[in-house]
Amino acid sequence: MSSMVVTVVSGDAEWRRALEAGLASAGFAPLAIYEETFDPRIRRTPPLALLIDATDDEYDAVQLAGWLQILLADRCPALVCLGEPKGEHDAELFAGRAPRPDDPNELLDELEHLVPRVAGMASGFVARGSAPGDEEATG
Repeated sequence: MSSMVVTVVSGDAEWRRALEAGLASAGFAPLAIYEETFDPRIRRTPPLALLIDATDDEYDAVQLAGWLQILLADRCPALVCLGEPKGEHDAELFAGRAPRPDDPNELLDELEHLVPRVAGMASGFVARGSAPGDEEATG
């Protein structure tokens, strides 16, 4: 797999760093957006997918995803919700969903298949309606 640029959004710094390390070892190119690990390459190479931790108490994943879609419009990366989002949301708000286990390494196999598919959808390589649903892709 080529290095797909992804960004993990989570207030749980230890969990986020572990997932970023796992993603890097799986061939992804994680770019950090947090002060302690901010990667300036994000300005030149925006992520193809944002992996949003829905269990985070610092922000509302549904609200964050909505703001990103408005602010970034056509430049918005694929938004992947990790865990169960709080509150009502449009079914198409997130391009993909995955569980949010305590051990981020448990996510890697699923993300290796999910992220390229949803990133392709977000960048227009695959029409939104023509890709299999998450259930079909994993089953």
